[in-house]
Amino acid sequence: MPASRLPRHTVPPHHGLAGAGQGGDADYSIAGTLVIGEIGCGTFSRLVVTGPNAGQVWLDDQSWGGLAPGPDFYDWYTAWLTSQ
Repeated sequence: MPASRLPRHTVPPHHGLAGAGQGGDADYSIAGTLVIGEIGCGTFSRLVVTGPNAGQVWLDDQSWGGLAPGPDFYDWYTAWLTSQ
């Protein structure tokens, strides 16, 4: 299926992020973010690198169907370090 025809998840405009696809043939790229960790079962931590939320780490859980804002990168990283 061409990328232009893949399903898209729409993020509310105030979040400042482009949407991600859902389902088996989905395109999980989200403009303005960088995947920095995989939590498992298709769930990822994404660092927002552009827009008003730059510097935050968002939870990307496509089985739930959305993105959830999270901590800033420093807080996320220090929590990750202490969990290792």
